[in-house]
Amino acid sequence: MSDSSRKVFTRALTLTAVLAAAGCGGGECYVGVRGTAASVTVKGTFPGDTCKTLIANPAKYVGDIAEDSARDLYAMSERPTQPQVCEYTIDGRNFIVRDEGMLKVVGNILCSGLAKRADRP
Repeated sequence: MSDSSRKVFTRALTLTAVLAAAGCGGGECYVGVRGTAASVTVKGTFPGDTCKTLIANPAKYVGDIAEDSARDLYAMSERPTQPQVCEYTIDGRNFIVRDEGMLKVVGNILCSGLAKRADRP
């Protein structure tokens, strides 16, 4: 490998590492529901766009049940730690709903919406 090829390879490797560390390349992002302990983790390649879409247009993923609470969705910067309620795959991305409390009402509502749009095996 020539010196110029090594430099290009090193730069590409460095850029890939920076993007991965920033959550841009293959990772996860998090969406919370204001006033609740419920959240959705999206896992996949470049998940940020999916989280943005979930916040801007929740009906695309969780259906009409979320229309009233659309203004309550927000991007979270830290990984949620609540217990997992459900996990579904939609368009090749994993959606993991977490919630706390005895009934996990909001988490179960989110799960119900995601289940209707989940990829079928």
